[in-house]
Amino acid sequence: MPYRLAGADGKPRNKRTVWSLPTQPFPGAHFATFPPALVEPCILASTRRDGVVLDPFSGSGTTGMVARDLGRRYVGVDLNADYLKLSLDTRLQSAALDLGAIA
Repeated sequence: MPYRLAGADGKPRNKRTVWSLPTQPFPGAHFATFPPALVEPCILASTRRDGVVLDPFSGSGTTGMVARDLGRRYVGVDLNADYLKLSLDTRLQSAALDLGAIA
């Protein structure tokens, strides 16, 4: 089921083109960290539970953290080994790599 917001009348509504989200600091100092609230509706709208989320610019691992919390599997790629280490040491520290068959 796509991610929906309730309108004033209680009926479901899609998110609009402008999203107001509070910033959230990240002590790892990755320069392009964004809040988990930005990722969550995108993952909910585009995947099912146990689905796979691919992030080709993994950075600090925010997308992976949110995907894991929502019951999705995650594949993250980043050219910078320091950012991969940062994500594994912080946001993805409890994540297990599950490469099982995709249904």
